[in-house]
Amino acid sequence: MNPLDLPFLHTLIMGVSAGALIGLIRQWSDEHEGVAAQSSAGIRTFSLWALLGFLSAYIHEVHAAYFFPVSFATFGVFLIAVNSIDKASHRGFGLTSYTAAVLTFLIGSLVYWQQLEAAIAIAVTIGILLASKPFIHGWTTRLTNEDILSLLQFLAVTGLILPLVPDRGIGPLEAFNPYNIWLMVVLISGLGFVGYVAVRLLGTRAGITITGLAGGLASSTATTLALARNSRDTPGIAKTLAIGIVIANTVMIGRVAVIILAINRDLFFQILTPMVIMAVPTTLFLIWQFFLHKAKRDEVDLPRLHNPLSMKLAIKFALLYGVIVFLIKAVSEWGDGSGFYPIAFLSGLTDMDAIALSLANAESSQSLPRDLAAGGILIGAIANSIFKTGLGVWLGHKQLGKPLLWGMIPMILAGTAGFLLIEMT
Repeated sequence: MNPLDLPFLHTLIMGVSAGALIGLIRQWSDEHEGVAAQSSAGIRTFSLWALLGFLSAYIHEVHAAYFFPVSFATFGVFLIAVNSIDKASHRGFGLTSYTAAVLTFLIGSLVYWQQLEAAIAIAVTIGILLASKPFIHGWTTRLTNEDILSLLQFLAVTGLILPLVPDRGIGPLEAFNPYNIWLMVVLISGLGFVGYVAVRLLGTRAGITITGLAGGLASSTATTLALARNSRDTPGIAKTLAIGIVIANTVMIGRVAVIILAINRDLFFQILTPMVIMAVPTTLFLIWQFFLHKAKRDEVDLPRLHNPLSMKLAIKFALLYGVIVFLIKAVSEWGDGSGFYPIAFLSGLTDMDAIALSLANAESSQSLPRDLAAGGILIGAIANSIFKTGLGVWLGHKQLGKPLLWGMIPMILAGTAGFLLIEMT
């Protein structure tokens, strides 16, 4: 490559810019922590490191073979030397800064080698990790010993035992597949853990809208219970608490859609329109409240959630999922199919995830027609919404009942319309 070629100059600018981005975030992070600017690497230093990597790759290719590994090794020795000299007056490098420096050097090299997408992706990832230091540290301080233990147990059982579990049907009708059951547990627990972490990050109190969004991802039932009980203590904000419950149950619809998409794409497209119809009334309700900002002014105690990675909860879900799979297969094999929808309704009352997963897998294995699986998921979602509406009205303050019904009844009616749409097509 001719050093005067325009592509060379373009890539040179891109490499230096990537280093400048990392240095900017590093410098911002240090200033945010109150570290003196002259005691740490910043925009200029990281830009030069990226330039060094770029030129090392260029010289290696054009002028001197083996120059790049020598330059890279020398750069590493240089960083170690800088880190060990005059630490009393210099901040020195932590492991994060050292790693960021080495990666910046490599990013400059990748840019020269025309690996632009990889270089940009790595630079952005480094920037996000550097900028998220206060966020990550704040989150880890909120983790309990139980959270860490649950995470380790779950990873151990999933990583070590799952590959050894038989991947075949056993028991009556060969309905129980141990591998498939535990794989579904991993999927649901992982998705629930995202919501659980979100709730833990909010602190002890948060706005009702945010609580509904994060709590609905973790457990819409637990969020409904928590907000309904809050209404007894603070009846003055019962209306906004009802909004939070409605939001949590709307998120539940999206959560189910994501679950189905993860394991059965064809069924997802079959059920997408009915689920959108079901979620439209409450989504419009959410947008309206967002613009009014009513739910943001009041704060409530966050729901107390159990870590979804705990083995106790995982085993409970596995048992429930296995029972539902057996009942669905029994109705399909032994009956005339007339008991399918009642099973879907009863199963969806307390847990929407299990019925959605079982029907999605049954359709995927061609043991259940697609329209029947889609209808069963809608029936389960309707039953789940009815159950939580009744739960909120029963456990909440009397002032919670009317706004909650106004928010949830349109969702239930829209879900019924979506079910009828499936039946007619």
